[in-house]
Amino acid sequence: MQSISDMEIKHFLGKNTNDIYGRYLGPIVSISKNSNDDLEFLHVDLKNGHLVKYSAEQIMMDQDKIVIIPTWRIKAEKIKKEMNQAQKRIYALEEMLEKEEISRDIYEGLKLNQSSAINSLKGKYTESIDHLKKRLNELKIQINDFSSFLVEMRAGKTNGKIQDDDYKKALKSIEQNLNYLFFEKQDLENYIVDLESEKNKN
Repeated sequence: MQSISDMEIKHFLGKNTNDIYGRYLGPIVSISKNSNDDLEFLHVDLKNGHLVKYSAEQIMMDQDKIVIIPTWRIKAEKIKKEMNQAQKRIYALEEMLEKEEISRDIYEGLKLNQSSAINSLKGKYTESIDHLKKRLNELKIQINDFSSFLVEMRAGKTNGKIQDDDYKKALKSIEQNLNYLFFEKQDLENYIVDLESEKNKN
């Protein structure tokens, strides 16, 4: 997937959007620009008529479709990038000290500053992990709900209260939604493991 320009977005007004897990979100109804005339937000009309705006960094193009990246994933990637940059700065300082390009006093002062930045980022890691776990719990509840629906549908079919065609349609819908949920659940679990590993490593 690739990022898209403001001009490209205009061609997608009125077209449907999905998230990266395949869930249908709704049609694009408008775009917002900042003072520099750059794309800032994309407004999507969800199925219940509720308008939701997505930031430019959440918008990607997959072939000829607009795909939305969830906020939690954007934030997780951002904090990983910040930590990586902080680590690179410390490695660069160590290399400069080894090559005697800077004095030890300057090195110690700069390293202390970078170490402080890393400690601050660790706090952000904790907040991000807690946020991901909260979302994970929400998905688990939804998965349990759909599992209950499956059992109820099966019972309804068995006792003749639900017709065969209705059962097949409902089953297809439930299975599709479960696939979306399991896809995001796996993604979340991977990010949680990754962030916890990075946090404990530094």
